[in-house]
Amino acid sequence: MHWTQCTVVAQFDGASPRPAQRFTPESFLAWVAAQQTEAHEVHSCYEAGAFGYGLHRRLVALGIKNVVVRPRDWDEYHKKVKTGRRDAPALCGMLVRWQALLLEMDRQIAALTALIEAADAGERPVGVGALTAGTLDREAGDWRRFQNRREV
Repeated sequence: MHWTQCTVVAQFDGASPRPAQRFTPESFLAWVAAQQTEAHEVHSCYEAGAFGYGLHRRLVALGIKNVVVRPRDWDEYHKKVKTGRRDAPALCGMLVRWQALLLEMDRQIAALTALIEAADAGERPVGVGALTAGTLDREAGDWRRFQNRREV
């Protein structure tokens, strides 16, 4: 992300990332708004920089799920230079892995919530032995203190 241009790598529905494209910040916002008409959700990320979070606020206002990440080291590739064409595909890959991690965490939280609800109801959950059920119960203490699965 630069104040005069954005280098963008797009990936659609799990396909391979497309080659990097360059946009002005305004043309990028128009392009991403057009993508939103074609997609259920649009996710994006960019490195934090000296230009603040103005782009982030504009993307969020459009309904884009945006993440601002810390900048990578200048010499991470031992080239003493950063380029959008090199960094944009790496950021795209990191965003995909981050989303996969969040989905897996949601899945695990839902499974743990089911265990908690079963334990709270005095049932022994299917697939959990007496030792595991007892350990979960001792660790949690009073299950009613959790308002929802995210609090667990």
